[in-house]
Amino acid sequence: PVAPGGNGEAATAQAYMVREGDTLRSVARLFFGDESLWYLIAGANGLTSSDALAAGMVITIPNKVINAHNKSSTFRVYDPNQALGDIQPNQDPPQVAQTAPPKARKGCGADPADRHCRGGRPG
Repeated sequence: PVAPGGNGEAATAQAYMVREGDTLRSVARLFFGDESLWYLIAGANGLTSSDALAAGMVITIPNKVINAHNKSSTFRVYDPNQALGDIQPNQDPPQVAQTAPPKARKGCGADPADRHCRGGRPG
């Protein structure tokens, strides 16, 4: 157990009596929720990874385990894009109205010599 309001460490080390079938990994999973922390129990008891636990053996569970830890299988880099998801409004893009080009006018602008451009008076 982790002391509430503490720095993630248990208040004191605990004693545990090994049961039939227990391994360092299974005991670490039982106490720490993570079998990869087996080496902390081994170190606190002068054991190595190759040492077997015998039923009835009393081992010390250290108080050095931090409650929150990251490893490759539990940690992901924070990506705000994944956290927020798609932030675009859910609407179709605006449709641009297609208009026909203006019709060419006769006179004014088409031919400067056109008499209609000079107020309708012949040139």
